[in-house]
Amino acid sequence: MTLLSSPALLLATALAGACGAMLRFALDRWLSPRGILAANVLAALVLGAAVPLLSALASAPFALPVAATFVLALGTFSTLALQAVDAAADADTRAAALARAARLWALHLGLGVVAFVVGFWVGAWALEPPL
Repeated sequence: MTLLSSPALLLATALAGACGAMLRFALDRWLSPRGILAANVLAALVLGAAVPLLSALASAPFALPVAATFVLALGTFSTLALQAVDAAADADTRAAALARAARLWALHLGLGVVAFVVGFWVGAWALEPPL
């Protein structure tokens, strides 16, 4: 099933993307200046949980693109790049600017990896809880 051959999949994907983008916008407003960090970490957590949970469903060819679109719209590394440039612009030296930008990227990527692993573990555990 391709996205363009199924009107239901196309609609669900568009709605998922819109919901992810609106949630990112809301998080950025509510938790500013940490809203983008929260959105990126939440996107990684949701993606981690979605992989084992949705791949086990018979409707995975429908559910996985919808979930992926939601997660891609929620997470935003382009805004992170802009925040890194803004943080670097306030620095006194080039070394300080690079250090600020690197810390910001490391924070987002590091927490994102941890959130993905935790989400994946929770999703896999939900499918087959230990006895």
